[in-house]
Amino acid sequence: MMVFLSLTAALLPSFWLIRYLIRSDAFQEPPRLILTSFALGIGIVLPVAFTAAKARLLLVLGGDPYAYALGRAFLTAAFPEEAFKFLVVAGICTRWFEFNDPMDGVVYGIATSLGFAAFENVLFVLYGGIGVAVIRALTAMPAHAAFGAIMGYGVARAFLASPPRLAPMLWAFLGPVLLHGIYDSPMLIIEAVGPANVGVGEIAMAAITVPSVVIGSLAWIYSRLSALRAVQLARLAGSLPPPRLLVPIVELAPARIERDALE
Repeated sequence: MMVFLSLTAALLPSFWLIRYLIRSDAFQEPPRLILTSFALGIGIVLPVAFTAAKARLLLVLGGDPYAYALGRAFLTAAFPEEAFKFLVVAGICTRWFEFNDPMDGVVYGIATSLGFAAFENVLFVLYGGIGVAVIRALTAMPAHAAFGAIMGYGVARAFLASPPRLAPMLWAFLGPVLLHGIYDSPMLIIEAVGPANVGVGEIAMAAITVPSVVIGSLAWIYSRLSALRAVQLARLAGSLPPPRLLVPIVELAPARIERDALE
């Protein structure tokens, strides 16, 4: 019974976040593609783990604990995780015919990220129990969703522009890597320093940095979702909105606009 409760607590945040995302999309994506991107997020767990293990060999034990922790945060967590998510969103999801709206990048980015996070969450919760599930539901799961949304939005911004843009594609990858590394660093610094040597500075850093990254990323994504939703509703009403997005609707490829209009 306890295992069932732990699994439910581990998976429920992912399903709730995906449900909220689907309801936010006026032109809802096929469930099979959302599930596919979610499954692909699970599928990258093994290559991420292999890459992280190889990257960890580059880190030096017994040196500066801060440098070691930052190395772990960026080299063994942020970079491999976001790199493989990026390969899924930019390399696979953009090839789908249904990827024809900026909101689609956000949807598939979050679904891919939450697939990985759900599997990771199951492992953490089975080991740490319900308490870990509650903590991760308020921190790690929203963070993963936000990083995936930022990535997906950047990919859509690059892919749907005419001609396609390189700068937003780089931002779609480097932005989540940077945020993810900053998010992981404080707790890994505390772990590297050791419980006996942790001071007020390390605790304050964690207490400020982690919520700031999560809340700031979610606030930015919420503003983008609101803007994208406004564009979609304007399309449904038969009019084009003012260019509120970083990628104005008039910059999208004409063929894609025409295809959207036919939906």
